[in-house]
Amino acid sequence: MLLLGCTPSKKEVDLILYNGYFHTLDSLNPLAQAVAVDQGVIVAVGSKDAVFNRYRAKEIHDLKGAHVYPGFIDAHAHFVGFALQLREVSLYGCRSIAAVLERLKEWHKKHPKAKWIIGRGWDHTLWNPPKLPHRKTLDSLFPNIPVFLVRVDGHAAWVNSKALRTAGITSETTIQGGRLIKDAQGALTGVLIDNAIELVRKHIPPPTKEELAQALIEAQDSLFAEGLTTVCDAGLDLATILLIDSLQRQGKLRLRIYAMANPTEENFRYFEQHGPITKPYLHVCSFKFYADGALGSRGAWLKEPYSDEPHHRGLALLDSATFLAQLKRCYQIGFQANTHAIGDAALCFVLRCYAKVLPEYNDARWRIEHAQVLAPECLPLFKKYNVIASVQPCHAISDRRWAQKRLGTQRLKNAYAYRTLLQWSPYLALGTDFPVEPPSPLRNFFAAVFRSDYETIEDEPFFYEERLTPHQALLGMTLWSAKAQKEEHKKGRIAVGNYADFTVLSVDLLKAPKEAVRNAKVIATYVNGVRVYSIE
Repeated sequence: MLLLGCTPSKKEVDLILYNGYFHTLDSLNPLAQAVAVDQGVIVAVGSKDAVFNRYRAKEIHDLKGAHVYPGFIDAHAHFVGFALQLREVSLYGCRSIAAVLERLKEWHKKHPKAKWIIGRGWDHTLWNPPKLPHRKTLDSLFPNIPVFLVRVDGHAAWVNSKALRTAGITSETTIQGGRLIKDAQGALTGVLIDNAIELVRKHIPPPTKEELAQALIEAQDSLFAEGLTTVCDAGLDLATILLIDSLQRQGKLRLRIYAMANPTEENFRYFEQHGPITKPYLHVCSFKFYADGALGSRGAWLKEPYSDEPHHRGLALLDSATFLAQLKRCYQIGFQANTHAIGDAALCFVLRCYAKVLPEYNDARWRIEHAQVLAPECLPLFKKYNVIASVQPCHAISDRRWAQKRLGTQRLKNAYAYRTLLQWSPYLALGTDFPVEPPSPLRNFFAAVFRSDYETIEDEPFFYEERLTPHQALLGMTLWSAKAQKEEHKKGRIAVGNYADFTVLSVDLLKAPKEAVRNAKVIATYVNGVRVYSIE
């Protein structure tokens, strides 16, 4: 245990937590019995006797044998999108078009004055047959109000004819980096892929500043209940970043946020002038790029055609010259470049572009977000340029129903391959990509370690050889994610000098069998030494 030294009298601190199993992620002292916290920072980690012999506290919490971890971090998510989606029509889990329509009708009945019907979460792979929908289905119920429904992956939208008319979209409309799906007669189906989504989205009235602020404040509580203390927001404009900063300074938003800036000219100029934001609750030191779309909506950019669409290889969303120029701007101001790359063609493209800007074996900590389909010939570039893979194990389990249809048997072996990635990436940052998936680090841990579905009792593991060990998975949502955010000096471990962020669970994740992890509960969550969630 850590030696605390001797003092003639006890020092008063804000909080002592004791009678728990503190998994410190310190290789020299992996387990502790108690911690002392003062002014939001850990000041002692050690045995119960050592802590109480030196400190007295204004507040003392008996953890009754629970297991305590560094506050969980979601390394890739969309917090603002999640917050706004809580006010829209949730279409997650709908197993038929009829179920989608029923939810839309119920929402519209409760919001009869709404000028748009906006929803998210439909997934045609759950339907029978698993075909993309048509605008006519929406037109039959909503001919006079525009409807905009985002697919579960965020890379496709289903809209009605009113929405198409509002946006001025016709069968002749085209857009770089996007698709407007047509039926056999050449008519628009109302399904828009990737960049085509923005043709409609830009016509939707944005929430007011007050509405967005309230949505963020309300949403954080559900994330605390999942044991999260830090989340990433993968792509924000400057106004939203500054709003988050304002809410945190007022004490209304206590969730820590690592925000990636969208690569707009406004954002570049601001951060080139002001540098990164490095505050206790907000860290902005990266830009977010999109190299391709998603596999489920066939927007991921593949080297070879899709197995279930032989003449289509997905969408390349980046212009090489523009991307390289932006990467150079990132490097010049010391910002990370974090690029969404799902298909193997996108992965190679991004890594080769990184290689033209980065020196070998650097500490710039540039990232690949998702890295779902690997190209073996490009993997050495991860190691050579110290590129971090930021992955979402829960995607492997959600996508397994249809991934083989998209990729075929041979190519699937190189997909969702996290153990393989770990041989090349210095470490893995783990996220859920919520609201694409539920914002549950426990569900994500389960997927990483057991490679099976969180809800299904009997479930054949999905390429079990690509599993992570429990220790690796825990590091992925604590210390490794902190390193991927350039914040390992303040979070990711239970150590003196770090933020007093803790996630308290009912089980030992490092030793618990499958069923025990499935039944694990978040008992409490602490941010800055303040208990922001408790199961009691």
